[in-house]
Parts: sequence; C-alpha cells; structure tokens
Amino acid sequence: MILENKENNPTFSRFTAPIASALSIEAATVDGLLEFIDCHTELRGLATIAENLIPICDLLDEIGPNASELSSIMIGQWQCICQYIKDEASELNRSFPGIILPAKNHKNPFSKVIEKYPL
Repeated sequence: MILENKENNPTFSRFTAPIASALSIEAATVDGLLEFIDCHTELRGLATIAENLIPICDLLDEIGPNASELSSIMIGQWQCICQYIKDEASELNRSFPGIILPAKNHKNPFSKVIEKYPL
C-alpha cells in the first residue's frame, strides 16, 4: 500500500484521534505504529496484531534502545497503544468492523513462543 493513501485515509484519522486523546499521546505516534506494521487500510485484524505485538514490544523494551532503531519512549507508547487496542477491541470493532478477525485455526499466531524462548 502506498503511504500517501494511508495519510489521506479517513479511517486512520477517525481511529488515531480518540486513541491519542485517551492515552494523552500525539496522533502521529499512533499513525507511526500503523505505518510501521503496514496496517490494512480498513484496520482488518488489528486487534490480533496489537495483541501479538505486546510481547514483542516488551522484549524490545527489555533489550533497550541501543539494540533497536526505535527509541524506548516510542516502544513504551506503542505498548500502551497495543494494550489499549487489545482492551478496547470489542468497542473499537463497533466503529471499525473487521478490527477483530479470528485466526483461521483459532490460535494466536505466536502462541507465546516469544515468551517460551526469549532471546
């Protein structure tokens, strides 16, 4: 997907503003996360993606900012955004249908592998 389409996407604008307000962060931070994960234009499956990103962000946070191109502040904010999306998935799905999409095999893609076998 072309970045220009994301920037002009009204779905992203409607999605980022309330999350940024609820978490007292800049909307650009939410946009940055959506861009980083190359989020679907209609946010399809974002609740599952956010849930799976939580342990990854936790791991990056433990490793520290020197091991990652992302600053620890950004990782911390992304953790909050992902947790918010996970916690509010049902409510968000009312405004953004498709945010909750079950996995085809009804299992999380990472199945806690990251927690079982940390780096």
